[in-house]
Order: sequence, then structure tokens, then C-alpha cells
Amino acid sequence: MRVLTRRILMSVAAGAVMVVGTLGWVVYGVIHPPLAPPIAKLASLKVGKPDGSATTLGELAPSGKPTLIAMWASWCVPCRAEAPAIAALRKKYGSDKLNIVYANLEGVEAQTPESIKSFLSGAGLDTQDYVVIDQVAYRAIAGTGAVAIPRTYMFDKSGQPTSADGGYSPQFEQEVSAMVEKERSAA
Repeated sequence: MRVLTRRILMSVAAGAVMVVGTLGWVVYGVIHPPLAPPIAKLASLKVGKPDGSATTLGELAPSGKPTLIAMWASWCVPCRAEAPAIAALRKKYGSDKLNIVYANLEGVEAQTPESIKSFLSGAGLDTQDYVVIDQVAYRAIAGTGAVAIPRTYMFDKSGQPTSADGGYSPQFEQEVSAMVEKERSAA
């Protein structure tokens, strides 16, 4: 009887370790997503403009300056926390020093044009950097089938990925600024 109880306890303990390990791996992957492919590989991805026309990621993120791609949705609470930092970066660097692609993820949950407009204006963002991406484009950038937002990707001036973040961190703006300043000083 004691041997059987010990075996059951060992099995339960081993199962618990596996569950905790798997959960930890999943959570780490959500918060620390893999790097995106280089922009050259993503350049032909079609994205939608607010007026309904289409463009490509390559047109929005030309090489020669760092690029920030932030994927969001108007109902996403961490996206709402991140948006003012992105607006501050746009104001600080303008479009001549930093490409920003602020990609609204469609098809995950209902978003009305009014909720998107309210989201953008509430954060101090205009439609200059705003595009709409579908889940196919999301997966091409994120490199994963699981949709999780916010997702923020940084690329150096040659289009090589340098960082990927899931969720919003108060250090986000400083990290992006450091990257832009590094790229500017290397020029």
C-alpha cells in the first residue's frame, strides 16, 4: 500500500512539474515573442490604409531608418497603455527619423470605425502611421499562429529585427529612443 501511495504521489508531482513547466514556456513566449523576420522578407505584405486602399509593408517601412511595428486592437487594455508612448515617439522623431507602422489587427474582436478613431485620438495618434492587418499578415510578422496583442517589433535601419515585445512596459519608450539614437549616431 505504501509503495502504491508513493508511486501515485510521484506521478502527481511529475505531472505538476510538467504542467508548470509548460505554462511557464507558454507565458514566456507570450511576453517574449520571437523576433520578426527582416523587413525585406515582409516587404510585399499587403496592409490596408484607413481610407480602404491597400499598400505594402515595404512602402511603409523603407530602409535607412529604424522601424517600429506595433500591432494592436482598440479594445486591448495594454495597447491603450502603449499607444501614448508611440505617439510621443512619433512627436519626438517625426517620420524622417523613425518608421512607425501602427497596425490594427482586424478580425479578432468587433471594432467599429468609431472605436478605432476614439482609440487613436485618445492616445494622441493620427492616421499617419495607422494601417489594418489581417491575421495572415500578423502571423507573417509574428512568426506564430497564436494571436496575442500588443506585439511590438523593432528593426534597425537596414531592416534587421532587433527586439520583440509582448505587452507594454514603461521602459518601452526609452528602449526605442536608445535604438533610434544609436542608429542616428552610427550614420
